[in-house]
Amino acid sequence: MASVYYSVNQPEIGKPFLVLEFGSHPDNDADDCWRGDGYSTREEAEAAFAGPAVDPSTRYVSIEGPGVYRVRKNPDYVPEPADDCWRMEHAHQCGMAFGVQGFNDAMGW
Repeated sequence: MASVYYSVNQPEIGKPFLVLEFGSHPDNDADDCWRGDGYSTREEAEAAFAGPAVDPSTRYVSIEGPGVYRVRKNPDYVPEPADDCWRMEHAHQCGMAFGVQGFNDAMGW
């Protein structure tokens, strides 16, 4: 089981089945579990695992508990928009050094 930490430290006492949402594959030793819910029965957990992820930026969803551990990709994954601030800042610096042409070149215009 990859995310033993989450299995041992269950979000709700007495609910042995977990459905967890991750930003990267949980078997890659990444500690980026966005959220998780505990379930009393395997059937409840399987239903939640088969349903849509709560957070659209979730890449992987896992189910784990006694006798079950599976990971699936979130088919509804929507990557967060890339931060473009660095590009604009670089373009401003080029503009101050080389004028309008420097700014336009840095922006790719």
